[in-house]
Amino acid sequence: MLLEPVVDPLAVGTARVPAVVLGALVLIAALLLGGVVFARRGRRVPAVVHGGAGLGLLALVVGPAVGAWLLVAGVALLAAVGLSTVSGR
Repeated sequence: MLLEPVVDPLAVGTARVPAVVLGALVLIAALLLGGVVFARRGRRVPAVVHGGAGLGLLALVVGPAVGAWLLVAGVALLAAVGLSTVSGR
């Protein structure tokens, strides 16, 4: 994010994508992969937290392109995951 003013958008196919978006997509992929790995190991709570955070962040990144309802859903999902993590349930 700090390099955004310095780094030009990267070409992905025919589209020019800002580096911040690509960084967010890598984080989303890592969270979703973490959810799958935790689920396969039988650790349900970390799997739900990682999967929920990944889906919520995905909704935040894709939301502006699709519509405001997806953006609101992403914020709500991230808030629910955050509150459940803090409360320990």
